Amino acid sequence: MSLTKHRRVIFIIFRILFLILTLLTDMLKQIFLHTLFLLIFPASCLFSQASPLKLKHTIEKVKRPGTGDSVTHYTLFYENGEKKEEYFFRKGNYCDTLKRWDVLGEVWNLRVYTDTGYAETERLWDGTIEKGAYKKVNNMPAFRIINDSATWHRYTRSDLRYPYYVRTGTWKTIYANGQLASEGRYLPEQFDVDCPDESKIIRKGFDPKDWLNTDGTPFSGLYAGCTTYLKEGVWIYYNTKGEKEKTEFYKNGLLISKAK
Repeated sequence: MSLTKHRRVIFIIFRILFLILTLLTDMLKQIFLHTLFLLIFPASCLFSQASPLKLKHTIEKVKRPGTGDSVTHYTLFYENGEKKEEYFFRKGNYCDTLKRWDVLGEVWNLRVYTDTGYAETERLWDGTIEKGAYKKVNNMPAFRIINDSATWHRYTRSDLRYPYYVRTGTWKTIYANGQLASEGRYLPEQFDVDCPDESKIIRKGFDPKDWLNTDGTPFSGLYAGCTTYLKEGVWIYYNTKGEKEKTEFYKNGLLISKAK
């Protein structure tokens, strides 16, 4: 074997070992954090200082029905005593179900986990219900940046923690009356949103380094917005009677056309 081939083999071996170490590091980190939580709160429940009888959190070991596997069951409460969050944890990962309640005691987020991903139902800010599924993948989606010249927003793939979950299949939103509001697909990965302050810049091309503030000084940069998922392909929207209202077409996460 030549010296060049030998070096190439050694490089590939080290690359594989690095990827394995990265995966193990993320898993061990999550296990460590939950173990630390148990060490800090070893009792079966914690109480607030203001009211010694007010339940705050519960942690217990339980057996999974049908399998007998031991899992950790966590329950968190609001100050008013209503449940805030309840989930199960096994071998460094969520399992079975995760539920979140609002302060009025109504479930606003539900996840049902399997070994390959989870299905999610979530009540959105406008009162509609969003339903869809996430798939567990072994590798983080490739890094990419999407620039939207229509809104001057920049979307950068978010860094995820292992295990990696990406959106898959058709997602739907549903009105409070049960009628379908919209349906379509998303790009699989989550994105961080950066956007400029519209009132304080003069744009010269898309690259922010060429922009100016309204006082003539160089633009200092974008401000961080939020995280989001970008729509992809065909999206269909309906009114509250279930009648089709419009269709939108997306490519690489950006809106390219609309139709009635």
